[in-house]
Amino acid sequence: MNEHDYAIVVGIHNYPGDQMTHLKGTLNDARDFKEWLTSSSGGGLPESNIQTIIKEFTPEDLEGLDVLDAVPTQEDIKREFLKLNRKAKKAMTYEQDEDLTENGIAFYRDPDDNKRYYGRRLYLFFAGHGFNKRDNVNSVSLIAANGDYQDLINNGVDAFNCLEFYENAGYFKEAILVTDCCRLFKSGSDGNQILQPDPANPPRVVRTAYFLSCQNGQKAREREFDGKCNGIFSKMLLEAFNNANYDHATNAVHYKHINEYILSNNEQFSGGQIPQIHGNSFGHEIKITFRNQDHTGAIRFKVPENWIGGTLSIIELANNQPVKTIELHDAQFEESVPIGIYRYQITKGASTKDGFFEITSAMNICDFEAIFNNTIL
Repeated sequence: MNEHDYAIVVGIHNYPGDQMTHLKGTLNDARDFKEWLTSSSGGGLPESNIQTIIKEFTPEDLEGLDVLDAVPTQEDIKREFLKLNRKAKKAMTYEQDEDLTENGIAFYRDPDDNKRYYGRRLYLFFAGHGFNKRDNVNSVSLIAANGDYQDLINNGVDAFNCLEFYENAGYFKEAILVTDCCRLFKSGSDGNQILQPDPANPPRVVRTAYFLSCQNGQKAREREFDGKCNGIFSKMLLEAFNNANYDHATNAVHYKHINEYILSNNEQFSGGQIPQIHGNSFGHEIKITFRNQDHTGAIRFKVPENWIGGTLSIIELANNQPVKTIELHDAQFEESVPIGIYRYQITKGASTKDGFFEITSAMNICDFEAIFNNTIL
């Protein structure tokens, strides 16, 4: 359990304002992300460390909803950030750890730099309508439920402002931003920063990374997956968190592994929607999650008799390193392989056959015979 990790999760689906449309998948996105956060194989957060900001309206309620009654508003969202920051600031103001313990104030002492933080990591998740500032490449803002494109200052929440605030405040050793919002250019949006820097906090080495649903000027889209509507990027990101490759020496999934997985699988999910994933100069050190030692999938081999006596090599595609070399004594057998994308090569004498296969989850059983039969000599 990562008791020193925290999260703020925002999902907005009701937009009764002029020229706005309601969304179908954003609440599912927020709930799915929270489920990953609390999962022992995901973020491992206690539920009490997650502030979820959503308000669900029935279809009947949405029909008659007045824009003045739509929530959450910019102020609703800002309030939850300020409540978190009040707690975090207390952890930074006491001189001795013992004083914090005596007063029941949570804190985290980092083993690498031996500095005190309120927490180890903060996740920020925003799903809803959004926009970009035209003159700022690193920009994405969420539109509050009572907002429209006519008043973005009072009804927008600058997500990058939130990330940069925690990067500078040093309340957490790491901060991760995830947005599933459009990034269409809109003017007149300067001033929607809900958090202001605290000059009393000295700069610290804080690792940050961000996962944005699309590039500058693009739309983020949603669609049905197995009868349930989700944002395409939210769905793809959680697939990556669960199934991306990892560092076999540490079992750690870095944000670079997430990026590699999304780039290699982007077309099957989203077509022209291209995510933007990046980190600050220390962000490459962020380990999103860890794979269990037994986080493997099975591959079932059925090799034609004429290849018996040959050698099968299984090579990890990400680093071009062999993970297994098998002498082919039997026509049928099964092996366990860590989740990932692989190249295989069978050699016997002067004959060679190769191709690719993917293990997508711990429950996956890949039928090698089908792959083998479709491979061209």
